[in-house]
Amino acid sequence: MNLEVIYLVLFGLLCMIGIFFFVQHAESQILLVPATIEPGKAQTVSEDANPVLAQAEGISGAGEHKEAASFTFHPIGFVHSTYSPQNRPPRQGRLAPDVIATIEICEEFEEGLEGIEDFDHIYVLFVFDRTEGWNAKVNPHGASKPRGVFATRSPNRPCPIGLTAVRLEKREGRILHVAGLDAFDGTPILDIKPYLGWIDAFPESGKKVKKDLGFK
Repeated sequence: MNLEVIYLVLFGLLCMIGIFFFVQHAESQILLVPATIEPGKAQTVSEDANPVLAQAEGISGAGEHKEAASFTFHPIGFVHSTYSPQNRPPRQGRLAPDVIATIEICEEFEEGLEGIEDFDHIYVLFVFDRTEGWNAKVNPHGASKPRGVFATRSPNRPCPIGLTAVRLEKREGRILHVAGLDAFDGTPILDIKPYLGWIDAFPESGKKVKKDLGFK
């Protein structure tokens, strides 16, 4: 075997090794999204987890061709109250500030309540689980004209999530006693956050549309 043949064989081997490493590198850039979701956790395709999707976000029109991300949430607890579809709450919980309800947090999340009793008000995020459908425009009770659903607090929304600031009366283990919660008995709770008046309060906000929304 002469030197020319040896060189050709070595060159061929180098080419094969290069192709092998190129393929390995390309496969490492492809991330497989889990098809199953663990109980108690929400998962979605994020830009951090998928560089290909992140890159697509920056391309004009890319959103028209990729599937919308979906989320799965599991309740952290449930409401116990006197309100029901037959005995509806007021349009805002603060219109009945002395009506007491309880929020029962699931056992596995009880430790997450530690320190919540230090706050006199909390935000409660919940699901409008008894609404059906939604409209882009709605007529709020007492309002002077129709408004886009995102300019109202209508429970009939594309993502039917409710948010209410309530007064925390006391905590008993995993039971929270609250006042001013405008949610039906059995309503699933998604999250609880402390309300911080010096950060969250904007007293002048919304005054220019107060009458348009039917408030005196």
